[in-house]
Amino acid sequence: MAPTQTPRLTNTQEAPQPFGRNAVMNTNPRRKRGLLAGLVAAATALTIVFSAAPAQADGPVIDPAATGSIILHKFEQPVTVGDEGNGLPNPGATVGLTPLSGIVFSAQRVNGIDLTTNAGWEAAAALTVDAAAGDLAAATYRSNATDVDGLATIAALPVGLYYVKETTFPNNVTPVSPFLVTIPMTHPTELNTWIYDVHVYPKNATTEATKSVVDAGAVKIGDNAEWTILSDVPKSQIIDKYVIVDVLDPKLQFVSDVVSLTGASGVVLAPADYDVTTADNTLTVTFTPAGLLKLASAWRVDPAARVKVLVTTKVLEAGEITNAATIYPNIRSFGRTTTPVLTKWGTIVLEKANAKNTDAKLQGAEFQVFLTEEAAKAKTASAAISINGVSTFTSTGVDGRVVIEGLRYSGWADGKEVTTPEDGYRTYWISEIKAPVGFELLTQPIEVVVDNVSTTVVTKQVLNVPKNAGFQLPLTGASGATTLIMGAGLLLLVLGTTAVVVSRRKHRAQV
Repeated sequence: MAPTQTPRLTNTQEAPQPFGRNAVMNTNPRRKRGLLAGLVAAATALTIVFSAAPAQADGPVIDPAATGSIILHKFEQPVTVGDEGNGLPNPGATVGLTPLSGIVFSAQRVNGIDLTTNAGWEAAAALTVDAAAGDLAAATYRSNATDVDGLATIAALPVGLYYVKETTFPNNVTPVSPFLVTIPMTHPTELNTWIYDVHVYPKNATTEATKSVVDAGAVKIGDNAEWTILSDVPKSQIIDKYVIVDVLDPKLQFVSDVVSLTGASGVVLAPADYDVTTADNTLTVTFTPAGLLKLASAWRVDPAARVKVLVTTKVLEAGEITNAATIYPNIRSFGRTTTPVLTKWGTIVLEKANAKNTDAKLQGAEFQVFLTEEAAKAKTASAAISINGVSTFTSTGVDGRVVIEGLRYSGWADGKEVTTPEDGYRTYWISEIKAPVGFELLTQPIEVVVDNVSTTVVTKQVLNVPKNAGFQLPLTGASGATTLIMGAGLLLLVLGTTAVVVSRRKHRAQV
C-alpha cells in the first residue's frame, strides 16, 4: 500500500490550524461556553491529554483516512480537582487514586463536523456538549470494560468530533458527565503535529450509604424506633440530583424526619433546600437546586461531609421488621441501596396448668408484665407494661394460654445481637395478680425471655397448685356442729358407763 501523500497547498487553499489551548481565538460568549469548555474538560471531573502515540502524522495537514482511539483511565474522583491535561500521559494524575473496574464507555461521531477544514474546527468550537448530543451519527463505538487498573479503549475511530459517555457503571458510582473529544488533536508541545490516540482521565465520584436503627430504649409496640441514613455527597462540581428514598415496612408508621449535613463544612440545610413526601408509607427526600448547591459547597470545605436523615417511626406490630434506603446521587444513577437492618419484636405465650395434673389447663388467671424483678414483686399497677392500652392479660380457652404480643426481643437491640444490659439485653418479669378459682396465687414473679414472634409456641408453662396444697380443711357450719355435739355425747356416755362399773366393783369388794 502506497504511503499517504501530504497534499500540497495552493494559494487559495488554507491548511487547518493545529487545534490546541490557544489555537482558536473566540470572543463570542456562546462559543466560549462551547467546545473549548467542553472538549478538553466537559466536566470538571474530566482531564484529557494526548500522547505521542504511534498514530502521529507529520505536518499540519490532517490525514482524512487515518483512524485513532480514545484511551480511558478511570479512577475515583479525588478530593480536589486536578489540573487540566497538557496533552501527554500523566501517571502522576492518578497517584493515590482508586481505579474503577467494570465501566464501559461509548462514543458517537457528531454530524456535520469536518475536521480537515478550518470551518470544521470553528463549528466544533461553537458547540456545547448538550447541542452535540442532539445531532449524533447512528454508529456507536464501545470500549471494553475498564480493567483492574481502570483502563479501557475505544478503538478504530475515524477522524471526527466524538460525544463520549459512560454506559455501564456500578450503582455506587456517579458517572462522569458526557464530554467531547476530537480525533485527532494537536500535540501539546510539538504544535505542528497531530495525535490520533487520545488519553482521557475521567474521574467518578463514588457514593456509599448506610442505615442504622436505635431501638434499645423501646419496650413494646407503640414505642418508637429511630433510623439513621448516612450517605456520601458526590465529589462533583455540579450535583444535578440527590434523592433519598426510604420505603417503610407496613409494621412501621412514619412519625418525623430531620435532614442535616455531618462534618465540619459549616453548611446548614434549611427546609427550602429539600422537599419531603411520605405518601404510601414511603419517605422521599429530594434536594432542591438550592440544596444541591449547598451539597457541592459542603464537600469542597469538608470532603467527609455526608447527608444525614433521621427517621422516627412508630412500631405497630410484632415481627422481624427489615428496613433499607436507596440513594440516587445523580440523574443517571440506578440507585445505591443500603444494607438492610432489623428491629425485632416478639411474643410471650404462657400456659396455665394444674401442678398436680399438667394436662388440666386453667382459665381465669391474670398477669401483668414488668421490666424489673422489684417492680414485679411489688405489683405496682402503674409500673406494668401497657400494650395498646392493655396491661392485664388473662388465661383463656381450653389451652389455658395467655398471649402477650409486641415486646422487643431480649437479645436484639439497635440492629444487632446483644448479651449484656449495657448493650440493651432485657428480660421481662411476669406477676400473677389473680389466681384461677380453686388455686393458689403464685408467690414469686416469673422471668421470661422474648426471642420468638410466634403466638403458638409456648414461652413458659406456669403451674398453680390447688388451694391448701390440695388438702381438705375440716368442714364448718350446722352439719359440722351437729357432728361435734354427737361426738361429745357419746364420749360422756362412755365415761358415765365406765364410772358406774367402777363404783359397783368397789361396793362388792367392801361387802
